[in-house]
Order: sequence, then C-alpha cells, then structure tokens
Amino acid sequence: MPKESIGMTTYKLEELLLALERHGDELPFLTGMTAELRETLTRIKALQSRQAQLEALKQVTTRELQEAKVEGKDIAIRLRSGLRTYLGSQNERLAEFGVKPWRRRTRRKASGETADASAKPRRARRRRPGNEE
Repeated sequence: MPKESIGMTTYKLEELLLALERHGDELPFLTGMTAELRETLTRIKALQSRQAQLEALKQVTTRELQEAKVEGKDIAIRLRSGLRTYLGSQNERLAEFGVKPWRRRTRRKASGETADASAKPRRARRRRPGNEE
C-alpha cells in the first residue's frame, strides 16, 4: 500500500466531512462519527502547525549551534596561542593541551650509512609487447 502525504490525507478527510455535512439530514445515524471526524481533523491541523513550529525551531537551533561551534574553536585557538606564549613553543607540556611542541629536526646519517644500502634492489620493469618506447 503506497504511503500518502499528510496533506493529501487531510484534504480527503475534509472532502468527506463536507459531503457528510451536506447530506447530514439524510444520514442521521452518522452524526456521532461525523463529529469524531471533525475533532480528528482539528487535531491533525493542530499537530501540523506544531510540527511546522518545531521544524522552524530546529533550524534556528542548528544555526545557533553552528555559531557556538565556530566561537568555541576561536576561543580554543586563542587559548592554545596563549599557552604557547606562556609555556614556550618547545615545552613538551603543550601536548597535554593538544598543541604540538616545536621540535628540532633530527640530522640525517652520513651518506655511507643511509638506509639505501640495506634496501632491496629494485626489480626491472617488464616490457609488454607492442609497448615500445
């Protein structure tokens, strides 16, 4: 059974209610159920209105949340900068606050002691037929 939108359902229920009210004098035994339908339609419309208000509130809240997130990141940047200034850019305690301390580069080994001597020799590339260079 395919799903039907709330708007379409509401429209169909309103059409049914109008038809029942037009022929109410011919169908007195349906008076109680007609009143129930009227109450249900009123409830549906109130819930739709509430849903729209909540959707708008959700959008406003999302925007405010994004703004607060940007503000929090900005404050964190300023705090970390202040920590670097106070502790010094090389202090290892900076790592506790999520800041990488500045470290000197390590020197490379002499050219005769490089890792290249222990590396495996590279295999020659296989040429494919018809792929002449």
